[in-house]
Amino acid sequence: MIHFDITNLENELSTLEKQTTENNFWEDSKNSSKVLKRITEIKNKIEQYKKVHNELKNLIELNELLKQENDEDLEKDLENRYKFSRKRNRKIRNCYITFWKI
Repeated sequence: MIHFDITNLENELSTLEKQTTENNFWEDSKNSSKVLKRITEIKNKIEQYKKVHNELKNLIELNELLKQENDEDLEKDLENRYKFSRKRNRKIRNCYITFWKI
């Protein structure tokens, strides 16, 4: 299982973005390309993490609501969201596993 240290990624992102504002940053095109690529990677990871986190949060809330109200439509909605979330998150996980092996 891969652990995402979001706080560390956000700190790294902040540091890298500050670098791009330095006067001589753009003089070294090779380094600037590497930094910009890393910024994009970090932003993508953080965005995916937040999507997964929000999906899980919504599933938990929906499940709590279902416990209070025995509603078949709500139950079907929860099942569908769970299946979609699981499939999507599996694709994300496989993508990151591939990324980390490189």
